[in-house]
Amino acid sequence: ECAAQACRALMNIALGSPASGTAIASAGGVERLVALLPSDASVGAKAADALANVLSSNDPNRVAAREAGAVPLLVAMLRGGGVAASEAADALTMIAGETGGRAAVAAQTDAIRLLVGLLSSVECAAQACRALMNIAHGSPATRTA
Repeated sequence: ECAAQACRALMNIALGSPASGTAIASAGGVERLVALLPSDASVGAKAADALANVLSSNDPNRVAAREAGAVPLLVAMLRGGGVAASEAADALTMIAGETGGRAAVAAQTDAIRLLVGLLSSVECAAQACRALMNIAHGSPATRTA
């Protein structure tokens, strides 16, 4: 329960504040949030939600999350559907907002297929749509993945 509460606190601190996201990353927060992604669905969802806020409008944090192994963990969360998949899609949207992140998400086995599948989910459709939009933005290579 402490991990879930810490995730909620970091999510709120980072909300709409790139400077707070930078401070969280400087304290090792990106790597710690990524480490929580494979936790139970509730904690993993909260970690993905907090991660999305920490990554918002912050390319260095997006790179840090990618380098910490967030992409395959977030893609694995898409498989479970529900809130965890929705939060994972949000975090993938943020990672795909950076050029290297777009390529990393598009290259991840099943990422595109799983996001397209979530378009039929009431809980996840908007988040999946945003993730697909960010992945497709930029290069023709990611649009054909």
